[in-house]
Amino acid sequence: MSLTDFIGVRDLSMIYFSCTLISEIEKGIHQKKFYYQEQIFTYVKKQIDMYIQTLDVRAALKSIYRTELNHLLNKKLYNLFKEYNVFACL
Repeated sequence: MSLTDFIGVRDLSMIYFSCTLISEIEKGIHQKKFYYQEQIFTYVKKQIDMYIQTLDVRAALKSIYRTELNHLLNKKLYNLFKEYNVFACL
């Protein structure tokens, strides 16, 4: 039994998407493309919206997937913010 059989193709692709997005953001912080937390949150929201549009599911599931991705990514983003001291607008 493989991981794809256990959790499903769609869930595996969501996990892969979130991991690649986090690594892309971390690379952007290193290259000084991202300076502010709000800039990163806006970028993440746009990327999630584009990813969700590619899914062929009902609107209710799209909303659930969007929430799951936001929840999963926000935890990782706050760790990146602490690690790299990204500016926050008050």
